Amino acid sequence: MASQTSPVSTMFHGKGGRSAVRPFRDDVQGLRGIAVLLVVLYHAGVPGLSGGFVGVDVFFVISGFLITPILYDEVLREGRIDFLNFMARRIRRLLPAMIVVLIFTGLAGLLIYSPYQHSELANTVLSCAVYASNLLFVWRQTDYLADNLSESPLLHTWSLSVEEQFYFIWPLTIFAFARIGRRTQKGVYFAVISGIGLAGALSFASSVWLTDTYQSFAFFMMPTRIWEFAAGGAAALSTRLFSIYGGNRWLSLASFAALVILLATASIFDEQTLFPGTAAAIPVIATTVLLALGSWTNDGPMTRALKVKPLSYVGTISYSFYLWHWPILLLADELGTGEHIIERLFLVAISFIVAIISYHCIENPVRHSRVLSSKPLRSISMLVVFSCVGIVAALTWRLAAEGWKMQPDQKVYAAAAVQNTTLRDAGCVADFYERAVRPCRFGTQNGSRTIVLLGDSHAAQWFTPIREIAERRGWKLITLVKVACPPAHVSFYYQSLGRRYRECEQWRGAALQYISELAPELVVVTGSLAYAVDPEAWRTGTGQLFDELTASGSHVLQLRDNPRPGFDVVACLSQASWGAEWRRSLGLPPQDCRFERAGTLNTERYKGEYSEIAARRLVTGLDLTDRICPGSICPVERSGQVIYRDTNHLTEYFVKTLSGELSVIINKIMSRRTDSEIRSSEAP
Repeated sequence: MASQTSPVSTMFHGKGGRSAVRPFRDDVQGLRGIAVLLVVLYHAGVPGLSGGFVGVDVFFVISGFLITPILYDEVLREGRIDFLNFMARRIRRLLPAMIVVLIFTGLAGLLIYSPYQHSELANTVLSCAVYASNLLFVWRQTDYLADNLSESPLLHTWSLSVEEQFYFIWPLTIFAFARIGRRTQKGVYFAVISGIGLAGALSFASSVWLTDTYQSFAFFMMPTRIWEFAAGGAAALSTRLFSIYGGNRWLSLASFAALVILLATASIFDEQTLFPGTAAAIPVIATTVLLALGSWTNDGPMTRALKVKPLSYVGTISYSFYLWHWPILLLADELGTGEHIIERLFLVAISFIVAIISYHCIENPVRHSRVLSSKPLRSISMLVVFSCVGIVAALTWRLAAEGWKMQPDQKVYAAAAVQNTTLRDAGCVADFYERAVRPCRFGTQNGSRTIVLLGDSHAAQWFTPIREIAERRGWKLITLVKVACPPAHVSFYYQSLGRRYRECEQWRGAALQYISELAPELVVVTGSLAYAVDPEAWRTGTGQLFDELTASGSHVLQLRDNPRPGFDVVACLSQASWGAEWRRSLGLPPQDCRFERAGTLNTERYKGEYSEIAARRLVTGLDLTDRICPGSICPVERSGQVIYRDTNHLTEYFVKTLSGELSVIINKIMSRRTDSEIRSSEAP
């Protein structure tokens, strides 16, 4: 007997016919395989995959493509969405492997990390337990695209939090729009797809805007990513309405072009790409095209290529592979393994093996458990219990870590980590988004002479000795400091913001105008030399800065930037002390936190600075590099005290040991000695 299903019913229900979305597609698994390989190899530092982070966007589109028609068909068939059952399926699918990874990472972190790092890792575990790690990373202003991804062994869980948040809101969204067009199947269809389009458009617009103004929010937050899920959902439903004519040949060519474009973004994009924003539209559209065209053809060359068994299997275990690879890579790095690409690829292979075990022994058995699947509340209860246990465990761990920090060998490191933040604690350091200057006044308020401290956080680290000098001499000190904003006249891309740092340029202009009107006797200038600026542009910008500062007769003292370790010194020292015994028991050498001086001084930019100093009578340079690092290997401790408080800033204790040289040069400048007398005492 012929089927009685009408064409309209087939179209809008998606049952039968070529335009229906198939319940399982090997080509989608193959696309998942490509996505996870892009992300994993990107994290492993494989050359040519500087944009491999787009694999996460592919996952988002696939999720929207698969989940949306399930929800749509249910609301069309039942008139409602069984939210508990839907969430129960997601929990059984995602939670078991996540629990094991969190336990593994926490236990390994207890052994490998120091008490100084335990609190941060405990906070991350806590956020993961409630699927909110993306919120934590936004709060920390994490830069996911940075070259040094040592933020957390659970950094990659941000995308899983975004997905879980999507799973919570998407059923409600589909149901709400379905109710608008509930009178007919056609009305439901167009109401839902219009709602998806509206949600996607609003999300995309916010993503573009926030990528330019608040990049970490745009990158990590669900509202600015939901358009990627919506693109997949719209593609899944649109394939039910439209038919493509022209044969599989043209579909295959279009699919091939989409795959080439997707892989090209993984190769061309890098940490300086303004992402997500409009750039993310390229891999999202390419993925959407691949999924949509795959719905219309099942035997084209591209579809068959994506169905190839090895690739499809990688896609099948992609969730476990994604979960395990990053903790293994990062924890191995903490042990001194993974410096070379071959070592990292070996770690990727280990991650793949662990993922296979995880999928077959943990993920799949729980997912298909009859005990859990028979009653949705059992799965929901599993999530609630896990979250509660995770919260209690993380809070207990964090409390214990605070106690461990107070152990005699750890107290000095805990104290060093918060040293030299006096100016910031006083509210005198402008943040990323501030444009107006915020002068702070210290010393003798009615002092006869005025010193201005101008620069970024590397200027702020010199605040304490300069303030003490001003107080002893009865001078007034005014600070003009903005985070990550060099005083030199340069325009540059700032990676943490994911864009050009316009606020710095505007703040600098306001600061120089303020100094011009103030006409102080001395301006102490310094800042990091590590910004992504061409050395010649840096030299020119420095010269322009000096000209503006000296135009009103002010003297300028330029302090050379200090050597940069490039790693968290306090964490390293704390870790070396905490793990000394187990490293010795494993036959590993003691952890050495010293670093080589070569390559840490940004010599090319300093040469430009010095040439501009030498060309100006009212500008004096002071280079204290040999006092900070007297040899080819730079120490990080001296007389039992820590020299650096993080990856690049000096501690207040150590800066005070340099106050003698600083006091001599400032006193000579302020006493208006001749230029030759001043220059005879400076360090070239």
